[in-house]
Formats: sequence, C-alpha cells, structure tokens
Amino acid sequence: MVSTGISELDQRLGGLAGGRYYLLTGTPGAGKTSACLHFLAEGLRAGEPCAILTQENPDDLFAQAQFIGHDFRRAVADDTLALLQYRMDFSDNYSRVGNPRAVAHEMIEVLAGLRPKRLVVDSILPFIHAGGAMHGAATSLLHVMDDLQCTAYFTVPGDLGDSFYARLYDPLVSGTAGVLHFEMFRDDVRQVSIRKIRQAPLSAEPLRFVIRPGLGIVEIGDAPTSGATVENQLRVAVVNSGGFLGGDLFASLEREYELVTFASADEALNEVHQGFALVLLAVDPVTADNALSFVRGVRRVSGVPIVLLSHAEGLRAVTRARAMRAGADEFLEMGESARGTLSRIETARRRGHRDAETRLRPERLLVQPLDERGTPVALPESQIVRAVRHHVGTSEHPFFALVRLAVPAEVLDLTWNALVRGLRLGDGDLIAHGDPPGEILLYLHDISRRHARELLSRIFAADPRFDTVEVNVEHYPADAALVDAWLERSGPPVAAPRNTPVAVPVVG
Repeated sequence: MVSTGISELDQRLGGLAGGRYYLLTGTPGAGKTSACLHFLAEGLRAGEPCAILTQENPDDLFAQAQFIGHDFRRAVADDTLALLQYRMDFSDNYSRVGNPRAVAHEMIEVLAGLRPKRLVVDSILPFIHAGGAMHGAATSLLHVMDDLQCTAYFTVPGDLGDSFYARLYDPLVSGTAGVLHFEMFRDDVRQVSIRKIRQAPLSAEPLRFVIRPGLGIVEIGDAPTSGATVENQLRVAVVNSGGFLGGDLFASLEREYELVTFASADEALNEVHQGFALVLLAVDPVTADNALSFVRGVRRVSGVPIVLLSHAEGLRAVTRARAMRAGADEFLEMGESARGTLSRIETARRRGHRDAETRLRPERLLVQPLDERGTPVALPESQIVRAVRHHVGTSEHPFFALVRLAVPAEVLDLTWNALVRGLRLGDGDLIAHGDPPGEILLYLHDISRRHARELLSRIFAADPRFDTVEVNVEHYPADAALVDAWLERSGPPVAAPRNTPVAVPVVG
C-alpha cells in the first residue's frame, strides 16, 4: 500500500493501492490540489521520483507547496520531481490528435527518462475541453498508467454524484481504484468523503479538515479539544538521529528529566506525542529534511513542545525558519554552555502543550468591516493597502491574490452585489472601491491564482453583462515584486482615521 501523505486519510483507507489511479472530485478550493501536494511530498520524502501535470504556472505551484510546508522548487532542481504544465493551446491541439496513445507517448517523452512512482494530473479539465472524455481523454490517461505503472491522482471538477458528470467521466470512473470527493463543510472547514473504493476501507467516516500554513491538511473535530495532560511532566522524548547528542548537555538532561531515547524520527513519530512533556530533536545536515517532516507530522496531531538542537553552522540560516514555520517551539545551537541550553529547553517545557484550538487557529488576519445591519462596508483602496501591509509584515505564510476589476459604470452596482454574495468576506476576503472610478479591488485570502480565477468565473457566469468586466490577478508570493511595488506606490504607512470603518487585524 502507498501512503497518501495525510496520516488521517491513511487511517481511513489503509493506504492506496500501488500502481492504480484515484479520482479526486469537487469544486475549486475544496482541497484537491493540497491533497495532491501532500501525496507528492510523501513520495519525495521516501526518495521516489514523482511527476505532476498542472494548469498552474511553476511559481504559483511552488508557492502553494511552500505554503503547506513542502519545498518543491528544490525537488525540481534535483530532478526528483518533474513539473509539466499544460500549453495554453493544449485542448485545441489535442482535439486534432487521432491517436490518444500519441499524447501518452509525448507526455512520457517530456519526462526525459524519469519513471515516476507517483503521478498527479491536476486537473483533467483540459482533456475534457478538447471534446469530452469519450473523445479520448480517458484513453490517453489510461495509456499513461499502462506505460508508467505508477500510483496516480487525477483531479476532476464537479461531483460524480451528478448524472451529467457521471456520464462524462464514465470511462475513468469504471477503472479507478477509488473516488475521493472534496467539498466545503463550513467556514474554512473542508471535508473529504470516500465515494468509491475497491479495497476494504478501515473507516468510511468523512475526514473534516482545515488547511493551515506549514502543516497543510489537518483533521479537525466539531469542537476544539483541550491541551494534552501529561501525568509525568518530566518525561522527555529525545530523538537522537545520528547519535551526536551527548557530552555535558546529554548528562544534564539525564539528571533533570526522565529521558526516552529514539534512534530516528521515523521510529519516534507514532509515539512522541503521547504522554511526553517535551520532545528534543537532534538535527544535522543529513537528517534536516526528515526532521522537518517529523515536526509537521507531530504538530498535525499534538501541541507537545518541540525543541530542535543542532551543532552544525549553516543549518540555522536555512533550516531555522522552516522549522519554526512547521511548528517547532525552539531551534537551539549547541555551541553555548550546557547550562544555557538547558535553561531554554526548560522554558519550552514549562510553556506546556498547545491545545488544538491554539495550534489550528486560522491565520485570518483581516476582516471586512460591517455596518450596523451586517452589510459589508465599502472600503477605500488605502485601507486594503494598510491591511495587506499588515499581512505581509506579520504573517509567516502570506499567501493571497489581489484582483483589480475594471467595471463599466452601468454594471458597477450589479458587480459589487455579486461579489459581496460570492466572496468569503467572513473568512478573510476583502472588497474595496479602487482609486480610479469604476475599479473594484479584491483581496482573496489563502487562495491560488487559478482558484481565484475560477471563483470569479463562477460568480460572473450568472449574468452575461459581466462579460464587460476586465480582470487582473496578481498572486503573492509568486508576484511579490508587483505587490511590493504597488505598496510602495501607495506611499508610507498611515494610521486609519478615527470613526471610519477599517480592515482590522484579528488577534488570536
């Protein structure tokens, strides 16, 4: 069996059947792409060659992977991950191909000898635009599976429970090893359900989850749980990968705490969050990637304090920020005295476990102000500037889209009302009147460029009059230079005037 890269999903499925493909269905923004990134990251962590065919541009994909805690840019540079992007004219060209196997052969040739163990096609929509599944999209993808013999995810727009979609994708559905359906549950909570599975699942219970910076997909219950109570507050797990933690510091730790030592992060992962007051993790250049994966794995299920220890110079600059984003509490170098290091370790232990509510608190730093009737208040562009400055300056994972809409005067009110209904204004999105008359400025929180465009397409599909609206999307961090230039052009930061509605930061 093959891991999905999401431990809670593995617990339900028992893993994936190797060499088979799975369909991930659902609306844009429901978590399909994030699940694909976890699937690929797990393969890369295990040393498996991987490949993805995507509609995203590379910088956007790298940004989205980094947002949930994975460095795909380095994997591409190391030739362990093949990143393929659809051409803009793919659908037109594909519709002229008489032999679907030719498309499969071209895709394999582009891989330049890489034989991926894991493959993602996100999404199969460009195949469908070429003329429907019966035109050969299913056949092409099945030829790819026959030739590569890999485990694959294919993302599919829509719900196969709808008879239209079921008929459209029938050739793929009949041969799949499973169908996983993603949907929004409430607020920023999403849900994945097992719609079809050929193996016997361990549980058919839907997985409700949130997507958090540095952690990615994390299961969440209906109510927040309290922090763990550890009976022995001096019981400390020491993950001594490489065996280099020793000397005076180790002797001091043995005197102060009840140590349980693990030889590797993999050995410790399933145990360290249960009944320990603290986790100490020794890190060196060889084990750095596994250490970061370990931190994310523990933090997904536990708020136990995690302290990383290293004696290698250079790790601090490269690894410290990634470790803290992944959820570590401290990153210490062992160059200082054992007493000083021990003091900082004790401070982390006394800080105690973080409960689930704190650990999984949304990074929702911005909110749209409302009037006394609960109607969104129109912000000036200057307040969006102020809010974005706050987000970029304080967040460890700024990930958002800025959308500028040029709207003809005759549809301005219509456009504004449609956006107010369609955006997540209670969940971090912002809407404002731009500085030039007839412009609307949107800040879309925690969304990729492609999903931002798809969201606007759904909103504007309701009325043909919206065809006159011009849309420009910039994404952070992929377009960081453009966003930074916009902030600079907007002048120095200014305080909000009193008694006017503003986009305010939410603390905690």
